[in-house]
Amino acid sequence: MKKKVLNTLIIISTIIMVGCVLLSLQSNPFSVMDPQHDSSMFIYFGRGMSNGLIPYIDMLDHKGPMLWFINFVADLIDKVASGWGLFIVELIFIGAAYYSMLKISKLLKSTSLVYLLTILFITPVIMLLFNNGNYTEEYAFTFILWALYLLIRNFVTEENTKLSLFIIGSLGAATFFLRPNMISVWVVFCLMFLFFGIFTKKYFVLRKQALWIFIGGTSVVCLISLYGILTNSFSKMWNDSIIINMMYSTSSTVEKINSGKFFLKLFWQNGILWSVFGYALIVLLNWKNYNLKYKFMHITLLIGFVVNFLTIIMSGRNYWHYGVTQLPYFFIMICFSLVTITNIKFKKIHKYCLITIIAAIPIVFSAKYMISNLVYINTTIFPNYTGRKISNSHQIISYIDNHTTKNQKIYVHNIDANIYLQSGRFANSKYFVLPAIDYDKTSKLKTDFENSFEHSYPKFIVVTKVLYTQDHENDFMMNNYIYDVIQKKYTKVKSIHGEMLLFKLNPN
Repeated sequence: MKKKVLNTLIIISTIIMVGCVLLSLQSNPFSVMDPQHDSSMFIYFGRGMSNGLIPYIDMLDHKGPMLWFINFVADLIDKVASGWGLFIVELIFIGAAYYSMLKISKLLKSTSLVYLLTILFITPVIMLLFNNGNYTEEYAFTFILWALYLLIRNFVTEENTKLSLFIIGSLGAATFFLRPNMISVWVVFCLMFLFFGIFTKKYFVLRKQALWIFIGGTSVVCLISLYGILTNSFSKMWNDSIIINMMYSTSSTVEKINSGKFFLKLFWQNGILWSVFGYALIVLLNWKNYNLKYKFMHITLLIGFVVNFLTIIMSGRNYWHYGVTQLPYFFIMICFSLVTITNIKFKKIHKYCLITIIAAIPIVFSAKYMISNLVYINTTIFPNYTGRKISNSHQIISYIDNHTTKNQKIYVHNIDANIYLQSGRFANSKYFVLPAIDYDKTSKLKTDFENSFEHSYPKFIVVTKVLYTQDHENDFMMNNYIYDVIQKKYTKVKSIHGEMLLFKLNPN
């Protein structure tokens, strides 16, 4: 009877936590917000694919093709689910993520109480770092959690089935095709499998692991490559999702250090950074009690945590959603630490006091944010451009809708993709929203962008008032080029006033 009550409590608590995360997403049915900058671009890709456009040929961004397939599926569901497509996809991913966390906690021999405390710690941080949702890291979060579950299971139970190894490889390749710099989990664990196999001389097991992880990864690579070959986008897909991504991720040492400080402060302020020190201390104090496999597992997790942290600061950008890939490690470390603490033998009243104090930590750090975030997402009308309210975006969308056909092209410069999405129009160029790199230093991309314009001038161009009046002195983001094109070939639509300006192509 007690076990049944505990299982019911786990299910209800998990549903509540999943519900809180879902309600913090822009795609949830109660939200009245426009998609955030990046999310709007990804939705554009999905809609473009369902309308016959090909990623990397008709649409460009440095993210991997897996993200476009996810948003393509969301757009297909959208057509039959009255605008719920993206929400349903995110529901599946987040539900799967929480189920994997439950599986991991059981693997670490946690009690129901420990699992509930751990998700109470991690859920507010998930809500914060998901940043309204539909980022590559959100989907990678689920892939990484399931991979970690299977990899840790290999250490804890020595369960080494061909299927589990195949899935590990498949998840690694899927994550690579979301964004290549998010696969540190697979790199670190596979290297540790190699060292462990050589150290214990279990060469047959090592060969089996290498073979089936490789087959799993290769299967995904072949499927995505086949799509690239069939759409004649193979070379561009590999170049744009890897080479441009590497360009995007470059930064100076100072920028990396500042980014590292930013994320350490972020994790500290949200009450989860303690888990790393607690975990390391517990492992150190109990080191002699662990068998060889457990020692390798703990070393791997600590190395993996550090390596993954280095990947999130690689680009030197302080974007909250970059920290999402660190959360699976935090979950494991919090869970393991709480398992150890609750297993310490002392008086029951002292144990209850300790648990109460631990449970209060996420409430103190995060309760206020959780409430304000849920209220904000679901009550705020906020057409957005870099976090500022745009009063005239719907006016521009209405004007475009009334003065173009569905087949005519427009161009929105360095804002987001919401005007495309809400007007039902596509861009004249694959550079519908420019990747954030310095175009003064990338002559090939700069020339390609200019050629795409000269080949097909859009019926309308949308720019910010700041760009048109001030920020067009250089081509860091092609501002000077767009300004010159407007001056030569376009006329301002005088009825549009506000932070964005609309320009119409002059008749020949």
